[in-house]
Amino acid sequence: AAEARLWESTVPAAVVLELRPGGEPMPDPAPRNRSVVLLAPRGGEASYPLEIGGYARTFEANVVLRLVQEGHAVRDTFATASDYVYMWGEVRLALPAGPAGRLELQAGQGNMETGAWEGVSVPIEVR
Repeated sequence: AAEARLWESTVPAAVVLELRPGGEPMPDPAPRNRSVVLLAPRGGEASYPLEIGGYARTFEANVVLRLVQEGHAVRDTFATASDYVYMWGEVRLALPAGPAGRLELQAGQGNMETGAWEGVSVPIEVR
């Protein structure tokens, strides 16, 4: 674990990252694959509005977000990342309402060549 401080300097122009031991350990690694990192939610209990956040480098910056219950998509939407394909862009979305119970949140995209789903998922319990 480390504490970090980041600032910019104008003379000379620089971005400075200072690290020192300490702080709270990070939770388990975020669900990720080659095109999506899901930072929130991390799993477990959740509620509406459901805040979804992470980073993606998907085709045309489109990140498909699905709520799956008992093997069926019960909510299907998308968010746009702040960059695409080669660069990681931040992605954020808040779902104001939706289904409750045991769900699987999926974030990703369809493979452009095969149509197969490429993404990450996390189990959540929405009350």
